[in-house]
Parts: sequence; C-alpha cells; structure tokens
Amino acid sequence: MDYPDKLYDYYLEVARSPCAPMNFAGSDMRFSSEYEVLESELAKAQSIHACGQPDWGKVLDISETLLRQQSKDLRVAVWLTWALHQRESYSGLLAGLGLLRELCEHQWAVVHPAKLRTRGAAFRWLVVRLEALLTQNLPLQNQQPLFRVVHEHLVRLDEVWSGHLGDAAPLLLPIRRQLAQRLERASQEHAPAAGLGGAIAQAKQATTCGRLSVSRATAIACVPWTGAACQSHVRCWTN
Repeated sequence: MDYPDKLYDYYLEVARSPCAPMNFAGSDMRFSSEYEVLESELAKAQSIHACGQPDWGKVLDISETLLRQQSKDLRVAVWLTWALHQRESYSGLLAGLGLLRELCEHQWAVVHPAKLRTRGAAFRWLVVRLEALLTQNLPLQNQQPLFRVVHEHLVRLDEVWSGHLGDAAPLLLPIRRQLAQRLERASQEHAPAAGLGGAIAQAKQATTCGRLSVSRATAIACVPWTGAACQSHVRCWTN
C-alpha cells in the first residue's frame, strides 16, 4: 500500500470516525475560536490588505481536528479539501473529495450545518475553485487513473447535491463533462498509465506546495492495510 493510497484512507477514516461515541457529527462549531481562525486565514486570499496567502498548513491542521474531534461540518470539509490540494497536489484533492463524498453520501442527515442554503454556499465555494483548477492544462497523460476517480467523485457529488438541493445545487456538470472529454482524448492519444501511485508521485514532485506536518505524515504512514480499499466502489485505481 503506497503513500497515495494511505493518504486517501487516512482522510476517509476522518470522515467515518464519530466525533463522540454517542454523537457522530458532534456540535455546530460555527462560533468557536477554531472556526474563526479558519475564516480569518481563508479571508487572506480575498483581501487586498492581507499579507500573503492563507497558511494552508494551518487550515489543514485545524480543519482536520474539527472534523475528527468536534464537528462533522461540510463547510470545514470543503476547506480541508482545498487545503489538501494546496499541500499535496492532485493526490490531496482526491483524498479531500473522497472525504467530502463520504459525508455527503452517507451522513447527509446528521452533519452540519443544518441549513441547506448554507451547505449550498459551502459547495459553491469549492466549485468555483475546481472550475479554475480543472480547466487548466492538467497532466492527464501520466495520471489518468487518478483523474478518472476524481471524475467519479464529481459525478456522485453532483447527483447527491442535486438530489438534496434541487435547483439550488452548484453546477458540477460542465466541470465533469469537460474532464471526461479530456480523459477520453488522453486515453486515445497515449497508452494507459502504469498506476496511480507513480502518477501521483510525479504530481507531488512537480508541485511547489508544502508538505504535510511530520506528525500527520507519520500517522498516514502507519495506516494499516486492510484490503478494504480494493472492495470500495471508489478505489479501483487501475484498469
């Protein structure tokens, strides 16, 4: 089991672990100091007066702690997803989308926030960034297995969001259609990629983003291999 698989499984476990034995989703932490720190950090990306960009390592640390220990919050989940991309490139994005899909698909009734309008706003925050990212010149040739699973996550999220939010759901169809078309062209132009691990390794080498904290990287390295990934409907990495 290589690092990309462990990264994915690590954050899937965050999504599946209850915040408390008798309270899976925990409490709404909207007015907590941790939540305020996240909002302040993320606001740096929008403010012309802020010094520098958000500290994505801090966003990742706080988001994971909140999701694991205090609140299964979809707002925090989308922030963690984007922070993972900033820190771990496309393998991080895949892990974040896996976490978000797990919460939306299996825990919709209990996660926070309660208001559907607020959930929709959180999803739109992520979709805007995915639109800018996935319309770029993606390194598809050597990473087709990775991006095919990204596409699968987007398809399922689109279905879940549309089912629960109706016309208020953010529009993922243009993104996933374009990605599907580009994957189809890439598969026709190039031989199939050897595997997900090597593809993500190349992406990680190319990125200029920072790395996970030592403690988290150690925890990910210790994720046991149970074989469950092979049985999951989202983990068929290779063709």
